[in-house]
Amino acid sequence: MLKAILLNDTSYDDHHGCQIVVNQIHRFAAAAGICVIWSSPVRNDWRNDPGLLRAAQKADVCIVNGEGTLHDDAPAARQLIEAARFFSGQGLPCVLINALWQNNPGLTPALTTFRQRYVRDSRSAAEMRAGGVTATVVPDLTLAMSYPCRQGSRSGLLLNGSVLDDVQIEAVDAVQQHAGLGYLSIRTFTPLRFARHHRAYFVLALRQFWKQFRHWISSYLRGYAGPLSGKAIGRFRWRHACLRRQAFLTRVSRAEGVITGRFHMVTLCLVTGTPFFALRSNSHKIEALLELLGMLNRLYDSYEQAVAHRSELPFSQAELARVERFTAAAREQAAEMFRAIAESAGASGGA
Repeated sequence: MLKAILLNDTSYDDHHGCQIVVNQIHRFAAAAGICVIWSSPVRNDWRNDPGLLRAAQKADVCIVNGEGTLHDDAPAARQLIEAARFFSGQGLPCVLINALWQNNPGLTPALTTFRQRYVRDSRSAAEMRAGGVTATVVPDLTLAMSYPCRQGSRSGLLLNGSVLDDVQIEAVDAVQQHAGLGYLSIRTFTPLRFARHHRAYFVLALRQFWKQFRHWISSYLRGYAGPLSGKAIGRFRWRHACLRRQAFLTRVSRAEGVITGRFHMVTLCLVTGTPFFALRSNSHKIEALLELLGMLNRLYDSYEQAVAHRSELPFSQAELARVERFTAAAREQAAEMFRAIAESAGASGGA
């Protein structure tokens, strides 16, 4: 087996979508003959992590999970690019996967650090190409997850929030003002894991879990009448979370539809075949995905506008067929991406 280190392990976040992404990375890597021997958490300072630096000396490849981090020359984006530059300079080939790329003029020249680059959408590929760098489009790895096709009737319209504070407040307000609307948060606990590649960060995960657990308990001890903001919004989200992944996916799959401003809620609607309307987020990630699908008509400017078009929510048969083709292709593309990574790393002298 080839050995890999993984940077930007977002499964340490309180988010079903991010945790599914990282599970998919491990699953597809293993199928391609790659063992992840060290998994560095999101926002981890690689410079002051001796365990990661030692693991890198044993590894055949460094995999950088881009997700929605690489936009606007942000500090988190810069940290990942600098890490790749450092490890590449030490002779460890680096690959970028599952990445958004938007408005990074200061970081674009460093993309040549990566031996292979895989982005989630055509807009990201076009921005890289404009900077003189090529990339392969492979949709977000949540879309490569297999989920049984939902049979039977659906009921209940669910709203989900956004990473943008004002849009998140709008979602909660809409639920409070319209009878019959439900809210479903994508939050969940950071898992406690004992595998070798997670062991060094067990205390970090435990602290995050305990903090999240306290917020979840607190969410049941408060009321939610009237307009909410700040900490009350956070508690509201915990109050309406399905903590177990299967329960969360089941809830989505049984819904009449979902209106969301979150990228991974859109992808998980696609995986479960659930009709959705979407709002823009803090980058082009949602509209770029809908462009790939040919479904920009499902993008709205507000929750009120989307709720008003509720009758147009069900998928047509043509849309359902398009979604099925798209997710099937996403599984094939993900598998091919990891095969190509393994082939390149093996050609570099991996065992």
